[in-house]
Amino acid sequence: MVKKETIGLWVLFLGACAIRFFQFTFFEFKHDEKLGIIAGLAAQKAHFFISHALPSSVGIQNPPLFVWFLGVVGYLTADPWGVTCIVFILNIAALLLAFRYFLRTLPRTFAVIAATLLAFSPSFVFYSSKIWAQCLLPLPMVMFHILLLYLITKKNGWYFVGLTIVACCASQLHMSGFYLFPVLLIIALIFRTIIRLRVFLSACAITILLFSPYLYYLIVQGGGTDVVTFMQTGKNTMFLSVLSKHLQVVSFDFLRIYLADDFNTVLSRSVGNFKYVLYPLSCGLMLLYVSGVVAYVLWLIQKRRFFDVSPMVTARFPVAFQIAGFLSVCVTSAYIVTGIRVPVHYLIVLFPSQFILMGFIANRLWRFFIARVLIMLSIFSTAVLLITTLIFIRQAGGHPYEYGPSYRFLLQIKNAVYANVPRGSCPEFQVVFTSKGKTDSDAVREALEYGHSCPSGYTKVPEHIVISWNKERMAYEYNFTQ
Repeated sequence: MVKKETIGLWVLFLGACAIRFFQFTFFEFKHDEKLGIIAGLAAQKAHFFISHALPSSVGIQNPPLFVWFLGVVGYLTADPWGVTCIVFILNIAALLLAFRYFLRTLPRTFAVIAATLLAFSPSFVFYSSKIWAQCLLPLPMVMFHILLLYLITKKNGWYFVGLTIVACCASQLHMSGFYLFPVLLIIALIFRTIIRLRVFLSACAITILLFSPYLYYLIVQGGGTDVVTFMQTGKNTMFLSVLSKHLQVVSFDFLRIYLADDFNTVLSRSVGNFKYVLYPLSCGLMLLYVSGVVAYVLWLIQKRRFFDVSPMVTARFPVAFQIAGFLSVCVTSAYIVTGIRVPVHYLIVLFPSQFILMGFIANRLWRFFIARVLIMLSIFSTAVLLITTLIFIRQAGGHPYEYGPSYRFLLQIKNAVYANVPRGSCPEFQVVFTSKGKTDSDAVREALEYGHSCPSGYTKVPEHIVISWNKERMAYEYNFTQ
């Protein structure tokens, strides 16, 4: 007989997919997404013989795996919608695998709470359909959790090789993945009796092999100077700064990144005066996360060891919880020690640790009626704010600060243009933005022109398009000028 918790998880999964699919229908497409597709097509033409990819936010060129991925996808489609669809499918696969991981490793109530928190997570809803290297990290990171669980419980050192391969893939997707290598070194020291020398040397050899193109760039092509320059810069990451990013990634406050100064205005437009109730209640998720991290640190101090698989311990502190805390503490500490600037997306590499830590505290408090009500209200408030904000962004055609014009809005412009193009001619787009924010005329032009190459003999007709943000209506508008 199927247990009710299992049925609940499937219902949650379908609900999570529905919210993510709704956001997918008006995904963002601007500078980074455009450059990614172009770089992937360039990698195709170079027969994938490239040693590095797009620059990272810290000024160092990224390894080439993400561009290779987009190059392979380019054989299927270079349409922004098609590429985003593939990213979306991979993130739905990561969501499914995370749900299964919760169900297999956590007590039933704990698993349902963690899955609910993930299902309505604003950050991972927005990151599920974005052509960004770091948005491909959730799937390998769930695999990392699973392989580490097997290493701990099955005492087979060869799982360390699997962890190394996953870490290589994650780090070649995005710079934040490099912070998994200090984690691997700690794991190798903890399980040195299990991870024999030949296993460790095999892992090192695989790392060198997988990184050979990027090592060629660093050593031969002079890319190492950027790394040296970065390491010589002053440290600028403080604990409170990193903590604030952690709190954003687990709560509705994530939307402050996208909405900036319009955050309160959008809340008023979305839920009216209910924002004074819903938003404070949603902040309860921040308290859950902080409490979860503190609980792990206290457990670590008490046990003086990273992992304990004895039945008496795992009954209260599941191994999945120990792994989540271990990764969160190690990676965050590495960020602070190296002084790297930590945007919120640098915390995707911790997926799905955040929701296990939050779920741990929620599960402990679940037996208390008042705590249970407050937790449910906090999740409900986050879900309501998320859904109403998504509806607002869809109707507004995007937002000028971070989101830019949504791809759905750009298709509306495209359809309006091509519906009025005279026969025997094709439009030559000239796009102007009159609003501030992360907008890109080239990205808009790329979206408008895709799939409509101008045949020979056709006349090119200039189409001057002005895209502006109406502050009163809180929506994008467009018009055609001569």
